[in-house]
This record gives sequence, structure tokens and C-alpha cells, in this order.
Amino acid sequence: MEKQKEEKALENVGTGPEKTVDTQSAQSALEQISQEPTQQVIKIREEDLRVIVQEMDLERTEAENVLLRNQGNVISALTELVTS
Repeated sequence: MEKQKEEKALENVGTGPEKTVDTQSAQSALEQISQEPTQQVIKIREEDLRVIVQEMDLERTEAENVLLRNQGNVISALTELVTS
């Protein structure tokens, strides 16, 4: 349903001189897009996970969480664990 609303709103937005721009529809489409949550894919290497579990004596889920908070960067994750 949301996709249909976006498509309908974008139908009125022209790109060439032969069409006029419906600014209200364009603004509505932009607001819908900006309100949608975005998901970021974060890759966690098994080796990094294993290092944190073994060296910091953490449960696997705790190690995953700290890596996710640090976008999979093992150095940042370890720094967070050591300094907090």
C-alpha cells in the first residue's frame, strides 16, 4: 500500500519540460522516504568474534553486540570494552 502511494505521488513529478512539477506530491514522497527506517548491513567476521569472546571472556551474544555497535570494527570494539 505504501509503495502504491509513493508511485502515485511520483507520477506527478516531471523530469522534462513537457510535465509540470506537483510540489506537494513531491514533498509528500520525500517525507515518506525520509521517514522510512534504513537498515545497514554490518558484516562480522567469525575470527573477530572469536577473539573478543576468548580474550575478553564474553558470551557470544555480548561480543556480537559490541561488534555491531562498532560497525564490525574489531579494534573499535576492543577499545570500547577496555575503556568502559
